[in-house]
Amino acid sequence: MQPNFVVAAFPPTEVIDFINRLKEKYRGKKYSLSLSFPIKLYDFPHLTIKRKFLLNSGISEMQLIKIINSIVKNFSPPKLATGKIRLFKKLNENTVYLEIKNNANLLSSINEIQEVLRPITTTFEPKLETNFIPHLSILWQIPDSRFAAVERIFEENVPTFKFEIDKLYLFKSFGASGKRKPVNIFKLKI
Repeated sequence: MQPNFVVAAFPPTEVIDFINRLKEKYRGKKYSLSLSFPIKLYDFPHLTIKRKFLLNSGISEMQLIKIINSIVKNFSPPKLATGKIRLFKKLNENTVYLEIKNNANLLSSINEIQEVLRPITTTFEPKLETNFIPHLSILWQIPDSRFAAVERIFEENVPTFKFEIDKLYLFKSFGASGKRKPVNIFKLKI
């Protein structure tokens, strides 16, 4: 089975703690507050930069790392802020998320990474990369029948968190468990 990859970033600890408290309140499940690997990326608050993808034939992991590094070495850490709790409505797969504001630089960086990687990768859901909205997922895959149980989440008092993303992680899948480990960490220019 060919491994797949994801490029992601993590918000600061106070944002992770806030999202995990909401997930626990509305899912009734305890979530880890520490980032330890390997992880199931969807269980940990993160900002997706490049969705799950495969390397095209003839492209090595080392080439991928060099290409990403050549792109991001000149990126300045984007200054971001969280906004309101919002909803992606999709038939039987609703996602509640924390919006990311002040994201023009982030969107530009994401678009640049996606454009450069497009010819050497195969993305699992390419249409989801078009009109991408930077966000931090709180609850996902909520069936329509259970949505009423979590609707109160939109009434939560949400503080505004301001932060910078100073690292991007290239994650690689390991087997059928869905767990991932970072194979490279790219530090952004400060």
